[in-house]
Amino acid sequence: MNWERWLWRWRLFKRRLAQKGEELAPRARSSTASLKTCRECRALIARTARTCPECGARLGWFAPRTRAGGGIFEAAPATAALLVAIVGLFLATWVASGLGPGGPSGRVLVRFGANNSAVFGTAEYWRLLTAVFLHGGFLHILFNSAALNYVGREVESVYGWGRTLVLFIGAGVVGSAVSTIYHPFMRVGVGASGAIFGLIGVVGVFGYRRGGAYGRGILRFAAQWAAFGLVYGLIVNADNAAHVGGLAGGVVLAFLVPPEREEISPFWNAAGIVAASLVPLAFVFAIRAAL
Repeated sequence: MNWERWLWRWRLFKRRLAQKGEELAPRARSSTASLKTCRECRALIARTARTCPECGARLGWFAPRTRAGGGIFEAAPATAALLVAIVGLFLATWVASGLGPGGPSGRVLVRFGANNSAVFGTAEYWRLLTAVFLHGGFLHILFNSAALNYVGREVESVYGWGRTLVLFIGAGVVGSAVSTIYHPFMRVGVGASGAIFGLIGVVGVFGYRRGGAYGRGILRFAAQWAAFGLVYGLIVNADNAAHVGGLAGGVVLAFLVPPEREEISPFWNAAGIVAASLVPLAFVFAIRAAL
């Protein structure tokens, strides 16, 4: 009687074990599958992908989904750092100008590192970079900050923080250089709009390389945004030479800097740190020249 009871219990244990195995089988197959589901758009994508090619959502460990209240510093640290630098320098130049209602004065901006047509003649090449982080008025800083907040997030969601810094700073320097060459009598040139146009160019190249209906939509949106910005620049008499130069620089850099995909690249993260370190170094040269 006892033997039959233990045999019955053994059979019951094996049955439960088999049922448990059937329940865990889908999870086991999922863990070894080559595809996974994007948590944003539910598309099937490669398991190793860190950015969804369909909706552009960031996946994986490098940029986890932002917690409630995390804000831009968690979702896009490079864009946040650039905004802090730009707004901080605007406040510094405004204070140095006496807090006037018109914003920073041209004299103060030149001392802080504004661009001008004599950059190549005086070998003050650092002005090509410092000018990107300076702004001449409240509307100027407002529009550029809003644009950078939007397009910077988009670029950083695909390229990561290191590449975003390289692209922004590289495109900004190219835009400043083109502006200097195009305007032989420019006295004060400031603004991040050239670098922002560069990021728009990066978005367009990403759409071109992505292809398909999704990629064409991104490319069309970037082209429309660039065209609107250039037309608006003509209306308000902005420095479209810097805009075109930054746009071209961003397009060229986007073909050289690959989007972030399977893994974090130590090389591009190091390149981003080097690019970012050039900004305070350039302002050190500006301070030395002003003394």
